[in-house]
Amino acid sequence: MQSINLGNAEQFKQSFREEAHEILVDLEAALLELNDTPADVELVGRVFRGLHTIKGSGSMFGFEHWGRLTRCALCWMKTKRPAMLVPAA
Repeated sequence: MQSINLGNAEQFKQSFREEAHEILVDLEAALLELNDTPADVELVGRVFRGLHTIKGSGSMFGFEHWGRLTRCALCWMKTKRPAMLVPAA
């Protein structure tokens, strides 16, 4: 098994931090938009993709707390997803 250079590991972690920041900014915007248009399938997908990316990347680079937090958020979103996708009468 090949070991990862500690300098490379820090670079990966920094890349995750930068990507996570961008995703969180986008998540905030998408969640605010969902408040106004809860049946928007594209927004719901955008939120799920962002949370899933942070969950996977965070866990992979040693940010287990981000993995746990986003896992909880994904579980919560799954309980709300059917209601979000029902068109308003």
